[in-house]
Amino acid sequence: MENQHHQNLIPILDAIPLPIAYANLNEKHILFNHNYLNFYGINKEHLINNSIKDLIGISNYSKRESHIKKALSGELSVFEYSQSDNHGSVTHYEIHHTPIKNNFQTVDGILITIIDITSQKMLIDTITKKNEYFKIFVEKSKDMISIHDKDFRYIYTNPTNERLSGISREFCTGKTFKELGLVSEERADQLHGLILKIFNDAKDIELTYEGISVDGVTRHFRTDFIPELNSTGQVDAVISITREITDIHHVKEALKSSEIRYKTIIDQSPFSIQIINLNGVTIHVNQAWKNLWGITLNDI
Repeated sequence: MENQHHQNLIPILDAIPLPIAYANLNEKHILFNHNYLNFYGINKEHLINNSIKDLIGISNYSKRESHIKKALSGELSVFEYSQSDNHGSVTHYEIHHTPIKNNFQTVDGILITIIDITSQKMLIDTITKKNEYFKIFVEKSKDMISIHDKDFRYIYTNPTNERLSGISREFCTGKTFKELGLVSEERADQLHGLILKIFNDAKDIELTYEGISVDGVTRHFRTDFIPELNSTGQVDAVISITREITDIHHVKEALKSSEIRYKTIIDQSPFSIQIINLNGVTIHVNQAWKNLWGITLNDI
């Protein structure tokens, strides 16, 4: 009767796209699907009533034995291993040993499931490498870089942030702008509002402002607030990258001042001056030109 029940389960097991088998308390194979046979490259006659040790050999069995015994004692156990083919390609697997219990909650045997986790391993390795590269870049960056959660707390600051703010990274972690007191309450509220907006909209925001550094000098900064998205597209955190733009600000101010002086010289010149752009359009005339021609720029 039990053998007939097992036979009825085979079509169900064969429909599962994973190598799967059932072994009794003596670790002998009682039930298995065709994917399990294909995985080990054997036929049904070779496997039936043979033990796990017979199938995989003493050396491989010694590596899995503790996991098998753990499952037979009633606990799920997962064994991970890698296998190379003749071409040097490596495939990673997880073998799940799941205890199967009867109505009295005692173990009757174990279910063995083999899962190919190569793609997951490659993804994890890729993410790990990217995180390592990201950390190297951030730690060495001359920009001030920090990461904030939805409650506006610092969850990371880089060494440059620590150096320019004069506050240790450890002290910053877990605190908000207001709690640190680096900016006014009004500015803190503005920053908190920007971070909240990014969590809601998932869009970058740029902010330029001036502040006083630890050396007491007024400096100009530009901060880019960037959403950090998870796999579902939701915002997990906000990355802020702050760059000092004091030199750029001074250049802009100098250019603006030069432009004003240049315009003043032109307007006060006793000579008639007309400025025409590359498209042949007059964009400025001085007072001497107006006096000479008797018309204004708007009249042209």
